[in-house]
Amino acid sequence: MSVKIADVQDAWNLRFSCPDAVQSWLDGVQASDADQAPLLIIQSFLDWRRGHVRLALEGVEQARTVEDGVWRGRMLNLQAVLLVLYADQDREGAGNLEHALNLLQDQLAIGERLGDTELQALAFNDIGALIAWSAAGNAFGFYERAYHLIQDGHPGLIAIKGLAAANMASALHRSQAFDQAAPLIAEARALLLRSSATMLWPWYVNVQVVRDLHHGRAHDARRCVEDGLSRLATDPQRTDYSLHMLWYTAALLEAKLGRPREALDWLNRVRAATEFRDGAQLQVLDLKATVHAQLGEHQEAYETARLLMQVIWQHYQHERATLVSRAELRQVKAAAQAQSRAASQRVSELQHRLTEEQSVKGHYERLSVTDALTGLWNRRQFDLDCQSLAEGDGLLMIDIDHFKQINDTYGHATGDRVLQAVATCIQGTLRQDDRAYRYGGEEFAVILPGAGRNNLLTIAERIRESVQRNAPPRTPVVTVSIGGGLFDVARPEHHVRQADEALYAAKHSGRNRVCVVGDVMS
Repeated sequence: MSVKIADVQDAWNLRFSCPDAVQSWLDGVQASDADQAPLLIIQSFLDWRRGHVRLALEGVEQARTVEDGVWRGRMLNLQAVLLVLYADQDREGAGNLEHALNLLQDQLAIGERLGDTELQALAFNDIGALIAWSAAGNAFGFYERAYHLIQDGHPGLIAIKGLAAANMASALHRSQAFDQAAPLIAEARALLLRSSATMLWPWYVNVQVVRDLHHGRAHDARRCVEDGLSRLATDPQRTDYSLHMLWYTAALLEAKLGRPREALDWLNRVRAATEFRDGAQLQVLDLKATVHAQLGEHQEAYETARLLMQVIWQHYQHERATLVSRAELRQVKAAAQAQSRAASQRVSELQHRLTEEQSVKGHYERLSVTDALTGLWNRRQFDLDCQSLAEGDGLLMIDIDHFKQINDTYGHATGDRVLQAVATCIQGTLRQDDRAYRYGGEEFAVILPGAGRNNLLTIAERIRESVQRNAPPRTPVVTVSIGGGLFDVARPEHHVRQADEALYAAKHSGRNRVCVVGDVMS
């Protein structure tokens, strides 16, 4: 796309849609001392979006003396976002949310005084982004104000409106308001396309993928990610920062679809990126620990969890040091006391986080023995629990009838919903001490401590009836065949084989049956 850039204002307006053209203009412009600050601010924005965060911060710091109202507001916006999202131990205010919010409030005041729509909208959107980590509900209101401030304008304004729409949809997703979010997702897509803001496309992809997964459209979610990756790969205006965001989205999608190995591959690409923001680092480490647990790699999961806690430690330690340093510079006693209270509160929060570390190991141990799709215990836990069975304990083996036909006819997404629905039916009929497992594929197992023959038959029949009554929407009637038996301490190695033989008998008797060691119930 051929564009004409006449001055710094044109360059700023086109920063989202034509970053390469803006960079070429910057490389060729001859700047006087008066023009130096706006050029530094534009260059810092481009450096940030390419992932060169420290370089962007250096440019912003050189431009801090700018006196012009609009450009000072833009400098404050970049300074706030870069400092809080990319904590750097060597920079004053880095990682300090309160400091960043103060900068954005100063930006907002400039925007209101000058009547500048973009400064106000940027401030509202970024305040929402900063508080979303701890107050998602309040964040929506700031996104909404940014969205409604912009009616029309240059490509930069349209891109900001599209970003605000995507952020509003994300906030609604957190409150489970998926229907309300749908038109905002469509609006975000239209606005980002209209403004050619390829670098912001991942924000649309993120909310669209969440919506697709919520509605069980895994294929559409994967296609959306693939389209986004293709769009960024072929667009010369894309930035590394945007690409890294999509890599993380791809990893999250694969993890939710039960493909941990593929998720880990994407995460390793993200981790190899030169720089990424502090909050994103926490997200990447948390997801990576979960993925290792899904793979049964407990040691790697625990080590990643410990690294996650170390990052949290460093983050809070640095923030506490910043607070103390600022308090020492104040001469007013009341202000110093207030700062001391804030530091003490931060120490208390840090101690709480460190205490939570003791439970991290148990959390990931449970993930390693839990089936990601159904939430039931997995085969590994079943094998462990079988070692402690006692005389009279019951065992049920459950198989979904004609499951392959369901998958072949309706697709794997429907098959996944059937597995989840059957797991819910099983779990909902069990007693307090009973345990349900996904044994493998479409097969489930249930251990019934002290059940005896009567309870074994009763619970099995309840499961069979519940599954038949509660098929997921848009699927055929789902039935199961169940085989069961009681644990015999004299022949401990036969308990699974006997239940399997009873299951086969139920299958051969016409399916949708319960068979307990030779007795068939229709």
